[in-house]
Amino acid sequence: MTYRTILTLALVGLLAGSASAQAERPGSTIPPALEALAAKVVELAVKARVDNGVSQTGRLDYLARAARGHAQEMLDLNYFSHTSPTPGHERPKQRIELAGGWDLGMAENIYRSNGIPADEVAQAVVDAWLKSPTHRHNLLNPKYNRMDVGIALTGEDSYAIVQMFAFQAVSIESLSASPSGSGYKITFKGKVVDGPSNKGAIVIGNSIGTKFEADSSGMFEVSFDAPADAMIAVGLQKPDGRYAIDLEFPASFAANH
Repeated sequence: MTYRTILTLALVGLLAGSASAQAERPGSTIPPALEALAAKVVELAVKARVDNGVSQTGRLDYLARAARGHAQEMLDLNYFSHTSPTPGHERPKQRIELAGGWDLGMAENIYRSNGIPADEVAQAVVDAWLKSPTHRHNLLNPKYNRMDVGIALTGEDSYAIVQMFAFQAVSIESLSASPSGSGYKITFKGKVVDGPSNKGAIVIGNSIGTKFEADSSGMFEVSFDAPADAMIAVGLQKPDGRYAIDLEFPASFAANH
């Protein structure tokens, strides 16, 4: 059988200090076969990292949601690109934000196949990414510690596959906000996942605000005031005393979370 595959990639938003396309439809269900195929692609991608001496990655729901939404939209609108024609969803970073993720270091691989049997697709896509220098760079990049995959199917043996990566330094465990003056009083519970230390600070604009120190499990909780239009950054303290910013979200996200 002759197989026809198309693939492309762009490295989006550079790492650590760099700062999804349609979000998955609310209430949508994932066909078990596609969920299993996505899990297999993740498994083989992680194996490729380990085989090449790179650390394993964990999965993130919002990466999977953003990836599935973009894969489905590419099929629905008949295009193949990292750039969506849907206003507000054009870039991978926007799609991840719509899915609930605010990590600054991220990247995306995309793949389209026709005619590859379902039981061969996962290996085919990972092999193709490994043979492409730019795809391989993303797949084996040691900076990324999170990765997930979304897949859409049209017809028989015709797939759009999207793989999304992120560097997650701090996870958002819970957020709440109440009106305070012209802004919000925000309570943020987070977890230090990866970074230079367990000490950090909330940064609003150019001002270092409330500081925190995570416990032995990485958990911390802070409360602070923020203007309604503020972007809230979470920084982890480096050995030189400065802060590495890898998570940033708008105050409005906390208010609507």
